[in-house]
Amino acid sequence: MAIVINGSGTVTGISVGGLPDDIVDSGTLANDVVVSTSGAITTTGAFTSIGIDDNADANAITIDSSEDVTVSVGNLVIGTAGKGIDFSAQTATATGTTASEVLDHYEEGTWTASLSGTTETLGTATGYYTRIGDVVFVGWYSNSTTLASSTGSAVINGLPFSSNSKGGVLDPVFNYTHGNAVDGDSRGGFFDGTTMRFGDNNGTAGATFIDGAGKYIMVSGFYYV
Repeated sequence: MAIVINGSGTVTGISVGGLPDDIVDSGTLANDVVVSTSGAITTTGAFTSIGIDDNADANAITIDSSEDVTVSVGNLVIGTAGKGIDFSAQTATATGTTASEVLDHYEEGTWTASLSGTTETLGTATGYYTRIGDVVFVGWYSNSTTLASSTGSAVINGLPFSSNSKGGVLDPVFNYTHGNAVDGDSRGGFFDGTTMRFGDNNGTAGATFIDGAGKYIMVSGFYYV
């Protein structure tokens, strides 16, 4: 790995205190550059950018004169669980209570749906999700499905994370936006653990699946973990 310094002027002095890596002057610099044993880089002159390369031709990381950091090659990897990008320098809410300003989780993938309250032959069991922080967005479309021996509450199982009602204050809901597989004119329901429970439209009772072939279920929503 090499540290590459670009700027204007001439490099008049470089002090390296036992660093194992190279310092490369790929341009010019107005005044002295000092790289200490702790890895700190200081200069008394203006510079255009400082880059860290990956032993290849291009810089992997560049810090420019506006102190913006660009990762040109590879990913920015958070190496410790629970750590992330800290936004605490922003102006937080003035009326609420801020619980966290660290973005510590991002994930996207698939989950496998199954049903309770019926015997199903699903056209498609694969659903999709994206998690950003403590919010999970999910969606699933069953395609043409056959249901039999339906009784009791209509429930979708298999969510990728267990939902959190935030102390009972918040129970996020999902939308049943297209389908003919649930009775009670249901338009959706609520998240409960790793399940989605259908409810009757304009009521509090649980909905029930409808037997038959050619049944369709399309649901989407978000919840907290």
